Amino acid sequence: MGINPNRALGSSCSSISMVAFSRRILSSLCSARYWFTENITSGFSQVGDSSVAARSLIDLDEGQERALYKIEFLSRLLRKSPFWFKGHLLIARELLELGRIEESYCACQTAQRAAQSEPEERLVVPILAANYLATGQFGTAKAILEPLVAGEKGDEEISELLAAAHMGLGERVEAEKILSGLPTAKDGGRNEAVLLYLQKNTKEKE
Repeated sequence: MGINPNRALGSSCSSISMVAFSRRILSSLCSARYWFTENITSGFSQVGDSSVAARSLIDLDEGQERALYKIEFLSRLLRKSPFWFKGHLLIARELLELGRIEESYCACQTAQRAAQSEPEERLVVPILAANYLATGQFGTAKAILEPLVAGEKGDEEISELLAAAHMGLGERVEAEKILSGLPTAKDGGRNEAVLLYLQKNTKEKE
C-alpha cells in the first residue's frame, strides 16, 4: 500500500505546528511562574512578614545571594522548557552581574539559538556586548552594537555600551559624540562625569 504524499506532508506540518505550539505554551508558563515568584518575593519584603520562610526570601533580595537564587530557579524552569528564550536571557544577565563572564557568554549563545524573532535576537546584544567589553574585546563589541545604534533602532543602553567600546579603543571623540546626545550625560546623570572627562581630554589635546 503506497503512502499518500499529501497526507504525509500534512501530518508532518501538523506535527511541527504542535511542537512549536507546545514550546510557546511552556515558555509562557515559565514566564508566568517566574513573574509570580518575583512578585511574591518582593511582596514579602514590603509587608515585613516575620515568618522564617518570609525572612529567608527577604534575605535573598540582596546582592549575590539573590542573584544565585534567581539563577538556580531559572535553571530549574529551563530544565522543563529548554527553549524558553527569556529564561536564558535572564540567566545571562544575572551571571554577568556576578562577573561570571564565560558562563554569561554561553547563556547568551543559547539565548540567541532560542530566539524566534529579530526583536528577541536584539535583546541579547547588550548583554553579549557587555561580556565582550568585560574581556577587553572592544572591537567585537563595537561591531555588534553599531548596527543597532543606527537610525531609530538605537536606545540608551546600547548607546552607552557603544561609547564604552569606543573609549576602550581610544576613540574618545566618537565616544563623546554618543554620550553628548544622551539624557544621562546631563544634569547630574550617571554619564555626566564621563562626558566631562572626555570633553576636558579633547580640549587638552587641541
